[in-house]
Amino acid sequence: MSNAFRLTFTALPEHIDANGHVNNAVYVTWLDDCAWAHSMDRGIPPEMCRRLGRGMAVWRTQINYLLP
Repeated sequence: MSNAFRLTFTALPEHIDANGHVNNAVYVTWLDDCAWAHSMDRGIPPEMCRRLGRGMAVWRTQINYLLP
């Protein structure tokens, strides 16, 4: 899909938890960051969302881990 919105994140050492994997909370933060970046890319910045009483929120999430 050529018009798909994409954003790349890189796991840093501080994202790694005691199990040696990216912490689940980091994935949720990345989802939130991606949602806002997508909104801004579409011309809807946070200020407009506040003014309209709308915004991004994780309502439900399911993460399927493909690799460690």
